[in-house]
Parts: sequence; C-alpha cells; structure tokens
Amino acid sequence: MRALLLAGLILAVTAPTLRAQEPADSVAGKAADSLAVKAADSLAARAADSLAAGADTLRAPRRAVPRPRPPRAPRPAAADTLPARARPDTLEARLPDSLVGLPDSTLQKIRERTPLFPQDVDPYTPLGLGTPARTVERDELRGWGAATLAEILPRLYPLALDEQGGVGFFGDVRIASGLPAATRLLIDGRPLESPMGLAADLRTIPLAAIERIEIRPGAGVAPGGAEAGSINIVTRTHLTPQASSTLSFDLGSLDREQFAAGLGRWLGPRVSVLAALKFDDSSTLTQVADAKTSLFWGRLRVYLSRRHFVEAAYGTSEATTGSNRSVADDFSPFTGDEDRRERRFQALYRGHIGPVLASTALYADRFEEREAFDLDGFPLLLGKADRRGARGSVRVGVGGGTLEAGAEWQKEELDSDASAFQDGAGASLDPETGFDDDRSRISVLAGFERAADSLSLVVSARLERFEAAGEASSEPTLSIAARYAAPGGIAPFVRAGRGARYPSFVEAAAFARAGGPDALRVATAEELRAGAGWRRGGVSVEIGGFARRGSDASLWFPPTGWRSAQGDESVRIGATDVPPGGFAEVNLVDPRAQGVDVRVTLPLPLGVTAEGFGLLQSVEDGDGRRLPYVAEAQALGRLSYANAFFPSRNLTVRAEVDTRISGSRTTLSGEELPVFAQMDALLRARLIGFTAGLSVQNVFDQRIRTEEGFALPGRLTELQVAWEFWN
Repeated sequence: MRALLLAGLILAVTAPTLRAQEPADSVAGKAADSLAVKAADSLAARAADSLAAGADTLRAPRRAVPRPRPPRAPRPAAADTLPARARPDTLEARLPDSLVGLPDSTLQKIRERTPLFPQDVDPYTPLGLGTPARTVERDELRGWGAATLAEILPRLYPLALDEQGGVGFFGDVRIASGLPAATRLLIDGRPLESPMGLAADLRTIPLAAIERIEIRPGAGVAPGGAEAGSINIVTRTHLTPQASSTLSFDLGSLDREQFAAGLGRWLGPRVSVLAALKFDDSSTLTQVADAKTSLFWGRLRVYLSRRHFVEAAYGTSEATTGSNRSVADDFSPFTGDEDRRERRFQALYRGHIGPVLASTALYADRFEEREAFDLDGFPLLLGKADRRGARGSVRVGVGGGTLEAGAEWQKEELDSDASAFQDGAGASLDPETGFDDDRSRISVLAGFERAADSLSLVVSARLERFEAAGEASSEPTLSIAARYAAPGGIAPFVRAGRGARYPSFVEAAAFARAGGPDALRVATAEELRAGAGWRRGGVSVEIGGFARRGSDASLWFPPTGWRSAQGDESVRIGATDVPPGGFAEVNLVDPRAQGVDVRVTLPLPLGVTAEGFGLLQSVEDGDGRRLPYVAEAQALGRLSYANAFFPSRNLTVRAEVDTRISGSRTTLSGEELPVFAQMDALLRARLIGFTAGLSVQNVFDQRIRTEEGFALPGRLTELQVAWEFWN
C-alpha cells in the first residue's frame, strides 16, 4: 500500500511536466534570465532534434508544434563562459577540444549531460586512477529483477560473492584474487563500508540512483586503502534539460515485490534535482519471515554560474529481515531478526578559478545495527558508527597533461557494547590494549594523466596517516600505469601499484584482545600487472598477468565469519599454519597471489555479440599453503543481442544469456567445495517509454553450496515493468 500511495504521489507531481514546454523554460532557451550562454555554443541551445542527429540511441520527444528558435542571448562576460569560437554546426564541433574524437559511447555520455559546466565529467573520482577494467553503465542494470548490486555485479565481472543467506540477506562482493577486506567499495569516491566491519552492505543503494560502476582490480590508490582493487559506484549527477524519470514494478520468486522510482528534472534555469527510491519485500531463504528494504537517494544542485556549482546529496536506507528455522536441521544458520540503517550526507562545491578547477566536499555518514541475527548461536555485531570528513582538490593543465593535488581528513567513532569490542571479563577495551573507538585518517594525494601521440601515462600517489590509541602510522600508496598504441591494433600496457589499509573496528578489537598494541598492524600489498590488448573489425582481445605480495592482511574464517565476532573467539596472530576451527576465527597472513586473466569480445552472425572473461589464479599464504575459500578459476560468458525496429526505431529488444563458473574451493576443515556454473537469462523489450523485462537467475535450478554449509535458493524468476518519461 505504501508503494502504491507513493507511486500516485510521484505521478501527481510529475504529470504536469509531461506537457511540451516553451523554449523559455529550458536551460539554454531562456533569454533574459539565462546563464548568458550563446545559443550556438551550448549543447542544449539547438533544437531538440539536433542532439539526436549524431546517435540513434538518443532521441528527443516529438512535439505537437514546431518550436521557434530562441533569441540569441547577450554575449557573456569572459570570466563566466568558455571562449567563444567559430565552429561548424555539428555536435562534435560544439564539444570541448579534448572530447572531440572520443568513442561514440563517450560522446553519448556527454550528450546526456547538462550544457552547464561542460568540462565536468565526474566531480568525485580523483584523477590518476586510470581507465577501469570494467565500467557498468546504467542501461546494463535495467530489466534484471535484482534487488541489490550483489545479485548483478558478479554476472558482469569475475567477482567473489560473499552471501549470508541469499535473497534479502546481507551481500558483499570483492575482487576474486583478494581477501574479503582487500577490496574497497566506494560511493562517489568515499568508502561505502561501515567502520565496524570488513564489507559493504550492497542492499543500501537504490539502482535508480546509479549512473555507472567502475571496477579497478589491483593494489593501488583509493580512499581508505585498496589491497586488491576498488569498486566505485558513481551516482547520477548530470541532468539534461529534458531529464528522464522512471517508475518500475517487480514481481518474482520468493514472493518478491519491488517498487522503484527515479525523478530527475530542472527547477528553473539554475537548479536541478534528482531523487531515487525503492521499496522491496520478499520472503527470506527459509520462507518463514520477510525481508524488507526501503532506500532513498536525493541530490540538489545549484549552478551559481556556468563555471561554479554547489550541491547537497542525502541517502538513507533501512533493511529489516527475519529468519527462523522451520526444522532443527534447516540449512540456514541465521536465526532471529535484523534491523540495519545507514544515512549518508555530502555537500560539494566545484568551480573554475582562473585556470584551476577546484573541488571541496564535506560528508557525514552514520551506520546502525539495532538488532542482529544469531549465527550458530552467536550474535552478530550490534552498535553504531559515525564517519565524517572533508576533502579538497585542485586540477590544472601542466605540460600537455592534467595534474590534480588535494588532501582529505576523516574521523570515525564507534558506540557499541557488543562482545566483539570487550575483553574476556565483559569490560570494554581501552586504548592501552591497542584498541580505540575514536580514530582519524589524514591523507594527501596527487595524480597526473597525459596522452601524447600513442602513449598514455597515468600516475597517482597518496600518503595516508592513521591515528588511533595514541599511536600514528604513515603508509604511502601508489599507482603507475602506461599504455602504448602500437601499429596493427596492438596495445601493450603495464601497471604497478601499492595499497595500504587500516584495520576496521572489529579487526582492531580482535587483534587487541589477542596480542595488544603490537598486534595492530596496517595491511599492505604491492602488485605488478602487464599485458596487451588487440582490436580489429569488432574483435577485441586482452590478456594480462599479475603478481601481488601482501603483508599483515587479516583473514577471517569463513569470509562472512566476521559478522559473528565474539569476545572469546579463537584468534591466532602471526600463525604460520591455517588453523582448524569454525566461525569467527581470524589470522594475520602474508598473501601471495598470481594469475592470468583474459577478456574477449567477438561479433557473431545475426547481430549476436559474445563476450568472455577468464581468470586463473593461485592465492597462498607466505609459506605456500593455499588459502581457503578462494576459487583458483573463474569464468564469465555472455551472449547478447540488441536491435531496434521500425523506421522510428521506437521498439528495441535485448536478449542476454550469462554464464558464470567458479572453480573448486577448499573450506577451513579441508573439504573441497565443487565447481559450480550458474546461467542467467534476460529478455527485455522497450516501446517508446515503456520497458518490460523477464529475467531468470540460475536457469537450471541448481542448489549452490556455500562456505557456511547451507544452500542458496534455486531458480529465481522476476518480471519488471518500467515507465520512463521526459520531464
């Protein structure tokens, strides 16, 4: 009922915007109150059909009457606009020089962005991180009946999925060659994980708020540290004057019902707003209780001029889940109820000050676990943690490239009386043991990118200083990457990186109980990657190899065992042998990882495209013993077909079949979990603004055995109906 009322409210608010608007209401068409941008030099000053001339995938809505060309605005002051230049009457000619000649996919992104602040592509990701190994665009998320990113991301890139019971439960992903805490998940450039634990809850971000997801494997630079790689979730920030909004409904297996909405529009010529929300209700794995999530993400952006803007973003999420065993030998070890809440806020300024592009941000996040499951009789973590911080950077052109420098400050505080943060007598740990529930991090960063002829160079460095319990530790992180475009379509590349990560609160507490202040160590990793890519005639192949050496990395048994940390768990600091035992054991290891990965894209007859990923690796402790719960082989395969029909191309159809394979894994007890393969399928049709998608996860209804000893659900079928309309 709540979802239906909310849908009616959104329709009531947005319905008036469906009428054709006069040019005076658009960003570039307003003459007297506009931002004084010359009509011919703006991306949006052209008539609606001019933006669609360069790509069939972007078409402006048809209007009942011809739109008169807006009068030319007075010429702007030099300090408030881009240099006026005589350009041919094409879209590419009206783009900044640095963007001309980029691939069509990049130009498509630029077309969809606001005509204001045209050089601004991403106000969050620091410069110097390099091109992601995989970028997941917003369109790839549509149609799949998935409640969280944990259900989608492992289908798009070789990632390890740490699940805690299937649909409705906590789920986290990580780079497959790294330990559970070695992958940093970010949202708009800041950590997504709670300071209490190792992993990020991927139930907390509504999919309608996401613009793209950048996956960067390998040790390197990331806020908070990345020993094995980072995944950056970039939310939608750029809206065109004709920004689109969506409403979607999902019905599927396990009694899942989902309503989601995304609203983006302009309020006058200088203000844009974005709001995304989702309500989800489904049965849990045991089907004796419900899992509910409610999410909201909103952003307000105000353009002070063509060269300056400020914005505020706020997100909140709540997940409540129940699980009770119907019989004594039920395969789910989770019992009781769960109540998790997260809140995030960020304020941002970005603007050109002479030749410098400056950014400043303030953020504050809160993570609460009010009620938690028992896991095999032990309670999961309870409490709340606060994170607040500030960061700033400046970007300027230097020597034919672009240089960025900045600094960041972050403070984290914990408030919990859970047994994980107590000593054996039940008293809270004090700083003398090496544990501190109030800590801070200060870092300075610098990045440089340059593309000269056939050679591109990307360098990024960050110096992290961690302070806790009266002690301070400084660690440098670094990433250097070079790629050369050789004749014949061959592009060799090389990348070197170093990452460092400070322990989370639950890790620090475990180490403090076991070994005192001397046991609290910063995890580090160094990595070298090299390979080559080749592209010709629609065929592309990339082969690379990597070798990584880490030290003082925390390994929890099994990967999701950290969620049940107790005061009397067995902790071995510096052990040279993988210890036997059960949940919530932790060890410090010096991991060694090496492997080869391959990516292939191949066009097939009848408009079908084949894409494949393969990863073959070895992940061991420093003494050569294979680490448990890490698959040595992973593979992804995808067959996709997409086409548009009728002269208007208003009907588009997409069909996709994905298969992912995970190799065998050794458990802590020495048992070998078998190889498993899972196939997912999608059929999606879009007619003008209406989309219907039918998806099936685990087509062959396999029961997948996990590390915790229980089986994940079999086939999941879901129907999604969505309506996308122009404001």
